[in-house]
Parts: sequence; C-alpha cells; structure tokens
Amino acid sequence: MSEHAPDGCDWLGAMAARHSVRAYRADPIPLRVLEQLQQALHNVVPLRGDVQVRISLLPYAAISSRIAVGAILPVRPAPYYLIMHAPAHPFRMEEVGFRGEQVILQATALGLGTCWTGAFRASDALAHAVGASKAEIVALSPVGWPARGIAARAAYAAVETFAARRGARKPLGEVAFAGTWGRPVEQKLLAPSLERALDLARLAPSWSNVQPWYFLVRASEVLVFADSRPQRGNSRPGKPYYRLDAGIAACHLYLALVAQGVNCICEGLADLEPATRQELQLPEHVVPIARVAFAAA
Repeated sequence: MSEHAPDGCDWLGAMAARHSVRAYRADPIPLRVLEQLQQALHNVVPLRGDVQVRISLLPYAAISSRIAVGAILPVRPAPYYLIMHAPAHPFRMEEVGFRGEQVILQATALGLGTCWTGAFRASDALAHAVGASKAEIVALSPVGWPARGIAARAAYAAVETFAARRGARKPLGEVAFAGTWGRPVEQKLLAPSLERALDLARLAPSWSNVQPWYFLVRASEVLVFADSRPQRGNSRPGKPYYRLDAGIAACHLYLALVAQGVNCICEGLADLEPATRQELQLPEHVVPIARVAFAAA
C-alpha cells in the first residue's frame, strides 16, 4: 500500500511533460544525474507489499543488443536502459507499471528521455546482466538525452502513425465514470485537485496508446480498472500489458493527488465480490487494479 510519494520531484510537471522518446543523443549522462536516478530506484513506493519487483539501470554496453532492448527502429540506442523484472505473480504487471512509472517520471524531471517498451525478445545476456530469467523481464525503457532533428522526428512520426488515434488521448468522459459504470463524470462537480489528477492519469503512456483503463469515482475513492480485451497485441502469454498500463495510470492518479496536498492512500485491488461487481454494474472484461482513497469533500 502506498501512503506517501518520494520527495524531491515535480510530479505534476513531469506527468505533463513526459512523452515517449525514441531517438537519443550519444552524449553521456553526468555522474550526478545517474546518482539521482539510482536514488529514484531506491525511493519507489509499492502498490502492494507482497509483489517482488526489481528495476535495474544498465549501460547499453552491458547489453549490446538492439533486439534485446527493443530498438527495432533505425535510430541510435540510448546510453542507459531501465530493466523492469519480476517473478510470476497474479499482480506483477500492475506493480511493474506503478513502480516503474515513478522512476520514469523522475527521469523526466531530470530532463532525460524515456519510452516504455514491452514484447521485446529478452536475450540471455540481458537476463544474466540483471540476474533474472528471460520470462521475468517484463518491460524496459531507454534512458538518455533526447535527440533532435530529422532522425528524432522520423522515429516519432513512424510510431505515432500506427498508434491508436495517432497518439491523441481519449477525453475524460470516455474513461472516468461517476458512481456506477457508464455514467461519465461531470467535471464541474469534481474537486479541482481530483479533476487535475484524473486528467494527468488520462495522459499516462500505454501500449500503442490504447489506454486500457477506467476510473470509477465515488464519494471518497477512485477505483482504477483495466480493460482486459486484447487490443493491438497488448496481451502476451504471461504478460497482460493492459494491467501494466493500468498500473501506470494508477501511479499518475495517486502521485497527482499527493503532489496537490491531498491526503490519500493507494492500494492494489484483487477481484471484487460478485455482489460488488453487480452493484457497480461492471462489464465482465473490466479487471480491478487499484483503489485510491481520500477524505470525502
């Protein structure tokens, strides 16, 4: 359960500024910046306390494989990579998303570029470098100074062309409901802090921009759900990336509230009782991920 966020980061600014960077400069990352990033790895707060997740920061030289790090486009690899790995567990995907996004946002605050990457072919060398099996490697992200110019623009355009809605986010009314399923929230009735937090959660990154998450707003809590219907290959054997994406969105929601001074907690949700699902009118494909609870207004 997350009761407070790590200090020393402009979470709101990082969530607004974060975008996927797919081309990097060869410039080295200064030691002081790497030390700050390493500290961020130690400061992450969990969604659940019973799920083991490790995040490793490795130089590209320790991996030496463009395929292993998902660099399939003809652009220069990043100088460093965050490797997120976890043993098999029913809730490991959302846990990786929740914890990993905290590091991604702190990297963004340091001026570094990142890009969540999944469904890559983990190599033996990569698994050995982080002390995990290939099946345990869930996701990774390049880390480096964003490139400029033609190569960067071409890499961005190539990916956004195939992304859902060409990278545009869904409006809040499509993903945030009030009280029961399907009734869009009325933004004018939301507390300003909650409205801003939901909007920043809406901006969270996801597989091919499918945004497989929903928020159910109640009097003193927001329930976060994932859409389990496969979309654009976002569900792989043993790795349902829609759960990871919903964990990232839950991270944004929670951190945005905390950064605005809202006293809240965030905890993982197991499957809901049938009576609760019926009360909330949840469709079968909707999977509970997290609960963010706060004092009622």
